[in-house]
Amino acid sequence: MKTTGRLVAIFIRLLYQQLESFGSTTATHQLPVIIMAHLAWILCVFLLMMNLSSNQHNLDTATLILTTITVLFGAHLLLSSVGLIPSEVSAFNNQIAQAVQSLHTIEYQQDTTHTELQTVARQGNDKSFRLPQAPQALPTQTGEKPQRITIDTIGVDTKIANPTSTSLSVLNDALDESAVRYPKSGRIGSSRPMFLFGHSSRLPVVQNQAYKSFNGLDKLSVGDTITIHGSSTTAVYTVTSVDIRKADAGFISFTPNDRVDLTISTCTTFGAKQNRTIVQAKRV
Repeated sequence: MKTTGRLVAIFIRLLYQQLESFGSTTATHQLPVIIMAHLAWILCVFLLMMNLSSNQHNLDTATLILTTITVLFGAHLLLSSVGLIPSEVSAFNNQIAQAVQSLHTIEYQQDTTHTELQTVARQGNDKSFRLPQAPQALPTQTGEKPQRITIDTIGVDTKIANPTSTSLSVLNDALDESAVRYPKSGRIGSSRPMFLFGHSSRLPVVQNQAYKSFNGLDKLSVGDTITIHGSSTTAVYTVTSVDIRKADAGFISFTPNDRVDLTISTCTTFGAKQNRTIVQAKRV
């Protein structure tokens, strides 16, 4: 019986990891395959437990356990299908998303009147999001790298990573630690707009606090202030717009302009999973 209990514990742990990983990152057409795979797991363990069990009481207990696991699995899939389970609950989710989904691409377009680079997010085959990969050189970067962002209105106070590579794997690794400044975007004091992105989650308990970097971003209002801290410089920005946009409608411009000095982006955690909150601000 002790051996059976250990097998059940191991099975539950493995199944939970699979649920956490696949629940909100898998396209709808892939769900039947995953359901069948887990049903096969359940059947194998059930047969093994039948062989190890010697009386009807043990069989009834095993049946109850497996039925409970199946119901929880179905409930998890149902909740994830309507976007109630965020995709930022574990680093493993990012690995699964990269492996089983093609990501949004952001194509670069040369403005006919400017030499600076502009990026436009285009629709992909699913609901993931891919950050730009810069194939062209931008004007020499100036200003101080941001180290921390604070937004008193919503209680945000988080570090900002400044990776030098635009590789998707590098950026995803940085997201597991803090908010991130896209390498080709502006710095404090630069004429080029700054672009920050990070995770958000409505889960009550999150082990990695980086997954809550931009919680409450959608609750900002026009006129709220955002403070970016450098090692020796502090810049204050005033929010000019707060939008919920589909990923394919996102627009990020690195062209200096008189409207936007800072753009912050994060995924929403309720509703359509392809939506994200976009906040734009102007330096005071």
